[in-house]
Amino acid sequence: MSTFDPSSLEFRRSSRCHDGRRCVEVAVTPNWVAVRDSKNRDAGCLVVSADAWHRFLPMIIPE
Repeated sequence: MSTFDPSSLEFRRSSRCHDGRRCVEVAVTPNWVAVRDSKNRDAGCLVVSADAWHRFLPMIIPE
């Protein structure tokens, strides 16, 4: 089993973050997506497969 090291990833802030609070940052690779809290970056991140991320997005983005 390989480990995932997000320290070298380039995270970007969500485009839906307008008030500077309750924001997340996302880093995308061909196989993985990492999500972290923009105000607590040292707390770690949630890592999911790119396939799982693409299945998740339609559930939270309105049409």
